[in-house]
Amino acid sequence: MKTSGLNILIATPHFPFPMIGGERIKLFNLIKHLAKKHNVFLVSFDRGYEVRQEYIDVIKSLGVDTTVFKINHIAAALSAGLFTLFRNPLEIEYFEHSKFRNQINEIMNNHKIDLVLSFFIRTAEHVKKLPVKKILVAEDCRSYYQKRTSESSKKLRQKFIRGYDAVKIARYESDIMNYFDRTTVVTEEDRKQMLKLNPAADIRIISQGVDTDIYTPSIDAKDRNDILFLGKLDVWANILMVNKIVLEIFPLIKKANPGVRLHIAGANPVKGILNFQSESIQIHQNPVDITPFYQKAAVFLHPHSGGSGVQNKVLEAMASGCPVVTSQSGANGINISNGENGYIAGCNEEFAHYTIEMLTNKNQREKVGINARQYVETEKSWESVFKAWDNMIDEL
Repeated sequence: MKTSGLNILIATPHFPFPMIGGERIKLFNLIKHLAKKHNVFLVSFDRGYEVRQEYIDVIKSLGVDTTVFKINHIAAALSAGLFTLFRNPLEIEYFEHSKFRNQINEIMNNHKIDLVLSFFIRTAEHVKKLPVKKILVAEDCRSYYQKRTSESSKKLRQKFIRGYDAVKIARYESDIMNYFDRTTVVTEEDRKQMLKLNPAADIRIISQGVDTDIYTPSIDAKDRNDILFLGKLDVWANILMVNKIVLEIFPLIKKANPGVRLHIAGANPVKGILNFQSESIQIHQNPVDITPFYQKAAVFLHPHSGGSGVQNKVLEAMASGCPVVTSQSGANGINISNGENGYIAGCNEEFAHYTIEMLTNKNQREKVGINARQYVETEKSWESVFKAWDNMIDEL
């Protein structure tokens, strides 16, 4: 990176620590990288997880000026439900917050800000008119994601809400990109969908990275057994995947392997997932360390049905040498070659077939795991992600 010493303002709906979920992992690593050569000002919401003082201290220890605003969830939901009829989509109105915007303006007035990063479209409304260079870190095409999630949902309430918001978000995404010098997404599919909405926008692909020092294969890779699904278990897309695994795919696998066990691990499991606990299905709530799950599993089963973004948990599994069986959308932005570094399945029977192959064929399992690790090391390291960011900042 040639450019250094900039004053960079970052606005985000997710506080970047603890690093739970792909969006927080990416945000934390990017902030840590930028803070090495720039002055970073972070304005964040407290949403979903309690932002404790020790979490704030971690970010401040990076040399980052940090401000956090807590959302009143009831008031925000009521306001969003009321005003979305006349103004912006639900998830934009939910983050309408006068104090958040005032803090951004105060930083702009007190410091010569050179660059603004808006993480996700949820904070774009707060910064879109600021008279500086701006990057919208969209990550995915949100309207496409909502549309696909609506189509795959079996609950009428979720289907209606997400379908309604998808239409409004598409209009919003089309317009909001006009206010930013660059928009970044993580896959070619997301870029294609965003260009459909706004062909004139400057949209760049900067993928997700994975920490190959943390996610490593186990020395005892030959002892891998059982099936794993891991993710935030209060997220609707993950809930859909768990239901599909438990109710549709796992019974097919158990016919061939009666003694196989399924491990479902992650933060904040909803009641419906907890109810799946049985002798052959084990639910692991809020594990402190997720790396052993990847290292011990014979296969990471991931029947994704969304439409956008890079699946961070797929990269983590691959980095850990854990063979992945996913869908075409689950492999977005990831070059998976069937039988070489993973598997892409198109139906329940294929998911079951490839999973059984990984459970029973140790030589093939080891080959796929080794190739998956090598792919991540070569193509998905944080160093490659940071280089792309540095080049774009140099351009601006």
